[in-house]
Amino acid sequence: MVDARTTAFHPHPAPTPGHNDLSRWEACTLSQLRTGASPLTRDVVHRLGLAADATCPACGEPDSAAHLLTECPAYEAARRRRWGLDPSLGDVLGGPATLVVDYIRAVGRVDPPIDPPVPPSP
Repeated sequence: MVDARTTAFHPHPAPTPGHNDLSRWEACTLSQLRTGASPLTRDVVHRLGLAADATCPACGEPDSAAHLLTECPAYEAARRRRWGLDPSLGDVLGGPATLVVDYIRAVGRVDPPIDPPVPPSP
């Protein structure tokens, strides 16, 4: 009964299809992308002080979860193969979870885009 009440009042009662079938890394990555807190995007890494700027490593435009998943011109072919022409962020994150994980792997964004440490000044 508690689960039914919790689900009824939750703003997003329907989980992402296939979310329960993901590995821990995949589930965490998907959740981070959904909340805009993914270390796979340079805006987050820059905010944490681990990157000099917040630009996309593939195209040079400002990076974010929305940019990575729906806007980056460098990843257009991979995106079209999975979601068709110009998917919305809701289409991407609301669809099958495995498509998002497969896309992230296909475009090579599985590690945080961290800049190398700056050597100390003499």
